[in-house]
Amino acid sequence: WRALTARDAGRAVGHGALGLGQAVAFVLVALGPGRSGGAAAVPLLLGVPLTEVLIGRYAVRCAVALDDHEDRTGYHRQVRRLGLTTLAALVPPLTCGVALATAAGHLPYGLASHPDVRAGLLRLASGVLLAGAYGVLLLLAIQRRLGTAVLLASWPAALAAVVAAGYLLPWAPVPWPLPDSLAGWADALLPATVGTLTAAYLAGLAVAAYAVLDPRSA
Repeated sequence: WRALTARDAGRAVGHGALGLGQAVAFVLVALGPGRSGGAAAVPLLLGVPLTEVLIGRYAVRCAVALDDHEDRTGYHRQVRRLGLTTLAALVPPLTCGVALATAAGHLPYGLASHPDVRAGLLRLASGVLLAGAYGVLLLLAIQRRLGTAVLLASWPAALAAVVAAGYLLPWAPVPWPLPDSLAGWADALLPATVGTLTAAYLAGLAVAAYAVLDPRSA
């Protein structure tokens, strides 16, 4: 047992903020109004446990590498190899999510007339992106970049705050027109949610790649 330090408290607050940001993103993706909300559940139920296993395996093997190598050069080489393999496994969800979102915007005429089809594809894309981004945030936290992870996780919450300000404060600047109905609000917010998740995903991968290529900066 040891006394709680300011560093420990800051780390606890950071992890709490990270969890809060992910919870807001989950609400925007899976629990928002609309009949297509369940489309995001499948990639989340499958992807989140898989990403936890992937990042947990990375952390364990990095710890084992520290015991296996007496020289720093060999250790950094092993960690770099493990990091690149982990990053490569986190790229397909990003590609799949972007492809689904792109397909939602280029539906054939027969399907484009059904708004539930487009909304379902967008929610499916957001679920895939959120599951993959969850792994990226875990990787950043392991790489001692908790502040960056919290910042990226807060982007969906900031999006929701902007939308809420558009409703509560009529004079607040809103970057897109908002409909009057709740269902229309969900449809309008969904493409922005996908875009926000994609941007956070890309930024997180870039920071994680920098840390992997230069493990001494972690």
